[in-house]
Amino acid sequence: SKYADVFKGDEKWQAVDVPDQETYDWPSASTYIQNPPYFQGMSSEPGTISNVTGAKVLAILGDMVTTD
Repeated sequence: SKYADVFKGDEKWQAVDVPDQETYDWPSASTYIQNPPYFQGMSSEPGTISNVTGAKVLAILGDMVTTD
């Protein structure tokens, strides 16, 4: 099959040191990527969903405005 080894990669790809763990080991000294603070203390189990009350409108945007 044409894509049988799609994840194999070349020699440089195979030489990348990848730790055997489930989550990314965020390098604390990195200036490019940081562990977002909202993940700290977050459980791996979903929390309880509750209604939003007392919320106010922050902005009303037209169809031509993207929010990404």
